[in-house]
Amino acid sequence: MPQTLPTTTLNVYLRDFMILPFGRAVKSDLQRISLSAVSTDGLYFSTNVPAIVIMKGDPPICLADFEKRIGPIDFRALGSDHQILDYMCHTLKSHNPNMTPCEEMFLELYFGVLKASITDPRRDPRIAAEARAQIGLPYDVPCHASKTDVWRALLPIPELQFYVREPLSSFESYQPDINVRVDYGFWDGQKWIAVEIDGAEPAGYARDIRRDRQLRQAELDVIHILNFEILQHKGRALWKYLPRTFFGFDWNYKSECPDFAITF
Repeated sequence: MPQTLPTTTLNVYLRDFMILPFGRAVKSDLQRISLSAVSTDGLYFSTNVPAIVIMKGDPPICLADFEKRIGPIDFRALGSDHQILDYMCHTLKSHNPNMTPCEEMFLELYFGVLKASITDPRRDPRIAAEARAQIGLPYDVPCHASKTDVWRALLPIPELQFYVREPLSSFESYQPDINVRVDYGFWDGQKWIAVEIDGAEPAGYARDIRRDRQLRQAELDVIHILNFEILQHKGRALWKYLPRTFFGFDWNYKSECPDFAITF
């Protein structure tokens, strides 16, 4: 009789390579990301789940990467940079229809700060003052030195999923098995930074502490902005709590004008 060979489990760990579901994707959707081919030039994956593919060491994921990371833009229907930014904001919202009012407000304020940053107070003082006042942004917040600088602002990825380990787990597993979603994920070229929009309810305090520990164990930075800070301080809260690089300022590389930038 022919012998049946024993089956073995092959575990493969591709270090620093990430495929991260986001938006509407749920935990079980990870199974819909599959290895579809193997060739001499690499591995091929396929999925119909919204996901970000990235290698550690990749440059920051910026607004200029929107078409590559999120989806196409119909530029025939858009006539200005402000309209392009509004379209990006609307599209990111559509990927996460279950966001809380303050999570939605954060996204609107984020793009509001970017729109204010391309309105030069020296050229249009009244319009610049109105743009800043509308979102609660101090008037002395600078504008970009170049109009194309706004496209190197970091792209907020809604409901980004990570798998992390429990630091005090009683057993060691081959792979991290705790699924954690963050309100927004930003890749700054060195690490992921999670932005969490939080309520003030004491019941969630211990849970949030555990999530922070897990995320930091996975080498993620976490920035918390409270709901009441969003509601009360609006754009000023974002400007005070988020690094300037988020908004396209203080990068040490030259910004490049993407194909979709409107320069008039």
